[in-house]
Amino acid sequence: MVKILMKKISNSKQIDSTRSCTAKVTLLATVCSMVIFPHHAQSESELPPATNDTVQVQELSIHDTIQQTFNAATGYIHPFLSVEGGYSDNIFNTKDNEKEDFYTTISPGLWVATPRSKEIVLNIDPSNTAPGGLAFEFQPSNIQKKFQAYALYEADIISYSSEGQNDTTNHTAEGMISYALSDDVTFELIDKYIHSFDTFRSDGSLDGVLQTYNSNVLILSADYDFNPKLSVEGVYSNFYLDYERPERAFRDRTDNAGALYLNYQYSPKTSVFLNGEYVRLSFDTATENDADQYNLYAGMQWRPSGKTSLRARLGYVNRSRDAEDAEDASEPAGDLRIQYNITEKTSLTLLGASNIFVSDSNNYGYTRNNFLRLGYRQNITSKILAGLVARVGRRDYQGGDQSDRNDDYFQITPSIQFNLKEWMTARLSYIYETRDSDIEANDYRSNSVLLKFIVSL
Repeated sequence: MVKILMKKISNSKQIDSTRSCTAKVTLLATVCSMVIFPHHAQSESELPPATNDTVQVQELSIHDTIQQTFNAATGYIHPFLSVEGGYSDNIFNTKDNEKEDFYTTISPGLWVATPRSKEIVLNIDPSNTAPGGLAFEFQPSNIQKKFQAYALYEADIISYSSEGQNDTTNHTAEGMISYALSDDVTFELIDKYIHSFDTFRSDGSLDGVLQTYNSNVLILSADYDFNPKLSVEGVYSNFYLDYERPERAFRDRTDNAGALYLNYQYSPKTSVFLNGEYVRLSFDTATENDADQYNLYAGMQWRPSGKTSLRARLGYVNRSRDAEDAEDASEPAGDLRIQYNITEKTSLTLLGASNIFVSDSNNYGYTRNNFLRLGYRQNITSKILAGLVARVGRRDYQGGDQSDRNDDYFQITPSIQFNLKEWMTARLSYIYETRDSDIEANDYRSNSVLLKFIVSL
C-alpha cells in the first residue's frame, strides 16, 4: 500500500531499499490480515446466518452485508471526504512583503478496520524535528481485543488562488496490527508514511517555495504483564526523513530508537513507571550532527475520578554528538498531559513538554523546545460544538557557530463545529499566530480563516 518516494543516495541505497521493503510489508500485512483473520470481525453475538438455498434469502443476506459494511457505527470500510477553504493575510508567514491568498484543500480518503470500528484506532503524530520522529511520547492503543487490524489512506489536494506554483498533493498512509498472544503478552506493529511539506513558518521557506519531504516511521511494541500490578513494555522505532530540495539535504536523516517502560500499578487509580530511551540520529550529509541521545524519566499516571486523568514524566536528557569539537547537551526534560471533564458537555485538556529536538536550521546543532497547549471544548447543543486551543512556546537554537537564537511563538484558534447530519460536519475556525525572534527577520504575524466540510461513512 505504501510506496516510499525516496531519492537515490549513493551511500545509502541498501538502507533505503530495506526501509522501503519494511514499510510495504507492514502495510501489506495489515490488509492481508483482514483477509486471513475475517472471523475476528464478528463478536460472539454476531453469528453467521444459517445456510439457506433460496434466492430470496441470499439477496437479503447480500443487502444486509452491504448495509453493515458501510454503516457509520460499526462498518469495516469508512470512506470520507473533506473540502476546506481558507484565507490568510500572510500566506508565507514573513515579516516583510506580506502576501494574502485564498486556498482550497480537497481531502478524499478511506480507512478500514477489522474487527469493525466506528473510530480510527491509531493516533500518532510524526515530527521531523523530534528525535525518533514522534512529537509526543508513544502510547500503545490499549485495544481490548485479541486482534485488531487497521489501515488508512488520505490525499490532500491543495490549490492556491494566487500562488499557483505551490499547488500540490500530499499523501498519508498508515497501518496497524495489534495481536494479543495471550492475556499477558501483546504486540503492535505500526507504520506511517507521509509525503508533505513544511509549513511556511519553518526556516528555509522564506522564498515562498514549498519544502517537500517524504517521511516514514515504523514502530514495534511489545507489552508483558508479570502480574496484575507489574508490567514491562518495549518499543522500537525507525524514522526516515528525506527532503526533495538539495538545499534542505542537511535535514535528511535516519533515527533508530528503543524505549523500555517498567510500570507498577500502585492502586486502581494510580500507577508509576520508569522509562529509559535511546535514540541514534544518523544524518545523510550533515554527519557532524550525528548523535546519541539518552532520555531517562520517572513518571506517574493518576485517575482520581472519572472526570480527571493525569500523566506526567520528569527526567534528564543527554545528547552526545559525534563531532569532536561539539559540546554535549545535558538538560532536564519532561512532559505533562491533563484531561479534565468539567461536565458532560465541557472539558479541558492541558499538554506541556520540554525536550531537546533536532534543529531545522543548518546553523545550529539542536534546539531546546518548551511549550504549553490548552484546549477547551464545549457542547452547546447536541449538534453544535465550540472549541478553543491556545499554544505558547519557546524554541532555543543552540550548538552552532553563531550566537544562540531564541524564538517565542503564540497561537490561538477558536472554532465552532456544526453536525449537520450524522455523516456530515461543518467547521469554522480562526487562527492567529505570531513568532518573536531575536533575529528580527524571522518575526511574523498572520491571521487565517478556515471553513471545512467533512462527509464520512
